[in-house]
Amino acid sequence: GDLAINRFGVHRLRRPNFAHRGVLLLMPSLGNSFDMYLVDESGDPTRSFAGFFARLGYDVWGYSPRTTGIAAGACSAGLDCTPILGWNLQTTVDDASWIRSQIELA
Repeated sequence: GDLAINRFGVHRLRRPNFAHRGVLLLMPSLGNSFDMYLVDESGDPTRSFAGFFARLGYDVWGYSPRTTGIAAGACSAGLDCTPILGWNLQTTVDDASWIRSQIELA
């Protein structure tokens, strides 16, 4: 969308110059972002869930929903949050479909 609040995040991890094994699209659970797949107790993202598959040669794509980065209370503090009223499950499906189209192009 035209407003920054009406945008989602696309992430990509891959190991260059390595045998390509396939593609994974990781969709986080409700209330999370793609960052949940980059967490490891060591602090090393290459040892995370997404990093593990990228190291094996998978092209790992990820989704961070439109709610990512909107601080609690931001809407009542003056941020125009009217686009949120139109978000629903279909919005997430449409976002994922767009990411899939980018995967096909890549």
